[in-house]
Amino acid sequence: MRSSFYFQKVMHIFPAINATSFEEAKELIEKAKTFVPEKGWVHIDVADGVFTDNELWGSPEDLLRMRDTVKNIGVEVHLMVAEPEAVVEDWAATGLVHRIVVHIEGLTDPGAVLEICQRYGVEAVLALTPPSKVERLTAFFGRFKHFQVLAVTPGLPGQRFNPEVINKVKFLRSQAPNATIEVDGGINPETGKQCKDAGADILVSASYIFESPDAIGAYENLAKL
Repeated sequence: MRSSFYFQKVMHIFPAINATSFEEAKELIEKAKTFVPEKGWVHIDVADGVFTDNELWGSPEDLLRMRDTVKNIGVEVHLMVAEPEAVVEDWAATGLVHRIVVHIEGLTDPGAVLEICQRYGVEAVLALTPPSKVERLTAFFGRFKHFQVLAVTPGLPGQRFNPEVINKVKFLRSQAPNATIEVDGGINPETGKQCKDAGADILVSASYIFESPDAIGAYENLAKL
């Protein structure tokens, strides 16, 4: 991970960019920059309509057109796609992405993803969808240092938080005490507090922040957890 972006031992909030077009993605990132601190983060959701029921904007070429927009913020790309190995390098090669999330359910060659991410200085995050058992991640503890637990079905924003996630976070924290644990989906102050107490380091939120009449206040509510 590039040295100018780092984590302290506090809860980190990543506003999720869940967009269907380049224009919408750019607008949401620009809005996020009005309340995300310098060297804070945004989380870009990419959905292919195969791994997910819906499609979302997701273009490395378009991200390069947003070079000035994403200046001075960390960018995490969440690849909710059927074959992440096929597109990881395209995103990493932009030089604008600092973390790439791939799903264990879609991977066929985790080693290839790790090698690409290491080559470009990008952190690889291994994610788990709600139906998958958290024990599936244990085989990767020695290779991945960062994990995401998805609390909703991949793709669509505005879904209800699945409380089974809490036990998954607790398991990961107990079994991988030095890992970075991220929870994505259905995050608000109530569910966010539950995730923090269970051991999460990062919360990803779309609807609670961007659909609020006061996005800045919503972000700050989560940041204060």
